[in-house]
Amino acid sequence: MKIDLWQITLLAALVFAILELFATCFFFLGIAFGCLATALIQWLTGNFNLYRDILVFTTASAMSFLAFRFFFKKPKDTTRIQDNEDINRY
Repeated sequence: MKIDLWQITLLAALVFAILELFATCFFFLGIAFGCLATALIQWLTGNFNLYRDILVFTTASAMSFLAFRFFFKKPKDTTRIQDNEDINRY
């Protein structure tokens, strides 16, 4: 049985997605989507190109990380403190 590189990359995406369940931030989820995009490109083209795969991984990871921060931010994260307001809100 031959294991292709896109299968290993897909497995890495699954590991990062599971690791995200134990983390408290969206960092590993962005990396998982970067691995998923890289695995998709490797499967579609049928070959491995190191520079292309690094470019796809970093671009997809950065874009998904920024998208997750935008879509999943809490309303409390965007509130501003007024000049005369107490910073110790209880």
